[in-house]
Amino acid sequence: LVLRNEYDDADRVTRQILPDGRAYSFNYWVDRGQVFAVDVRDSGGLTWKINMSDATQYTMKPIRNH
Repeated sequence: LVLRNEYDDADRVTRQILPDGRAYSFNYWVDRGQVFAVDVRDSGGLTWKINMSDATQYTMKPIRNH
């Protein structure tokens, strides 16, 4: 097993599980059927927000979890 993915009804990855048990979860921000951002959280609790302004430009920033 290299990587296991779980998907939502729209065929988007909602969870990735690595062979060592670490996992990433994905929460999508959708407007009129288009994903404009995704929050990616790792097993350690760090969350990154990825904003998609168009098909070629992405920004990533860490989000502090309390």
